[in-house]
Amino acid sequence: MVAIRLQATIDAARLARAAVEDVPGLAELEDIRFVTALLTTELVANAVRHAGLRAEDTILLVVETDSETAHVEVTDTGQGFFPLPHTRPRGFARVEHGLHLVDVLADRWGYRRDSSGCVVWFEVDLVPGRRPWQGRVPAPPRDPAAGTR
Repeated sequence: MVAIRLQATIDAARLARAAVEDVPGLAELEDIRFVTALLTTELVANAVRHAGLRAEDTILLVVETDSETAHVEVTDTGQGFFPLPHTRPRGFARVEHGLHLVDVLADRWGYRRDSSGCVVWFEVDLVPGRRPWQGRVPAPPRDPAAGTR
């Protein structure tokens, strides 16, 4: 388990990503480590940007793994919010990408408000069968004669 307090500054997201990338339970699972680090970075950046925290305030990051799951919690002392509207487009308003990514890529996620503050959590299953991470794969060249790729 990793549990760290991050200052609510612009560096918090980078430090959170580094902490996730060092979690032993994710070392051999490059694709899952990437997704877990990405989602963690988005949640920490959201806390810094939207929770109304001062630079001297802290964000608690907890990362736990077992044989089946990576579980991440990001806790801030802000007033909290109702996250569901932030996961979908609203008319012509842009999607807030952080929670949209969590909604799409996490196997489970949620939020709660408790005595420690606002907590957003997610889980990613550590299961065989996920596509091995290969980075961005370029599209195959187009065959002009066939009219297809």
